[in-house]
Amino acid sequence: MRVLALFGLLSMGLPVLWVVSDVILGALAGALGGDASGRTVGGLAWVLAVVLFLPLAWLAFRTNLEGVAVGRRTMRSWAESRGWSTGAVPQLFEDRWESPPFATTRSQVLNLISRTDERGTVYSMTYVIDDVPRHVVTTTRPFHGPPVRLVPRTLVRAAAEAVGAQEISTEWAEFNSRWSVLSADPRHALAMVHPRVMERLMAVDDPTLQVLFEAGDVVVHRPGLTALSRVSPMAELVVDLAELVPGYVLDDNPPLPGGATRRQPRQMYRLGPEGWRP
Repeated sequence: MRVLALFGLLSMGLPVLWVVSDVILGALAGALGGDASGRTVGGLAWVLAVVLFLPLAWLAFRTNLEGVAVGRRTMRSWAESRGWSTGAVPQLFEDRWESPPFATTRSQVLNLISRTDERGTVYSMTYVIDDVPRHVVTTTRPFHGPPVRLVPRTLVRAAAEAVGAQEISTEWAEFNSRWSVLSADPRHALAMVHPRVMERLMAVDDPTLQVLFEAGDVVVHRPGLTALSRVSPMAELVVDLAELVPGYVLDDNPPLPGGATRRQPRQMYRLGPEGWRP
């Protein structure tokens, strides 16, 4: 909606700039003794209007983009004081995931920071999906499995319809009442969402937070801009979940050539004789 409103304002701005340019050039032509109503003046007015319009359009789009980002100084100061780095490459994550809500042809990564310690590398970012921001924190493990989503029960119907996946019940009724497990591969999903994973997710205090296992990525995300107060808790959660991936799942789903951490082209999964493969 913000993009449509922006286009509306810009489309109105060009005719206004033409009128202003026509008046100015007409006055100058008249002052110099020329024809103030000639075609030349009108043509030059359009040229001037476009010249003025382009930088204004760029500024408007830049302002719109920065409106969903944390200030650079604020982010850098926060990151440096807590051992995070701002040197990661945003293109590594643009169009990286197939699963909703990331399945879009237009995405932008902002506020990307990373932290590396003995537990691995974690990334936090504002992921803008069709102009709608989400706070995403992710890490990777060396495997390449089919997608598994964990969605709060209040969002499960829309989520299941969007992905075309079935909802999978666990043996823990309380967990089922709070979380929904969505996947096209129930066996893999239940292997990923074992009792220790369920216990960890029951301790989550954010009712809007979702979890995604896709390829080798473990992703936690919530609606809205990057919330600095949420970065550390989300980072701890994503690392905990990554460490809880069973060893046999890693063995049964080896990474693609080049490793699971490299950016993969978007691709769908299919079930074949040897299991889930791109």
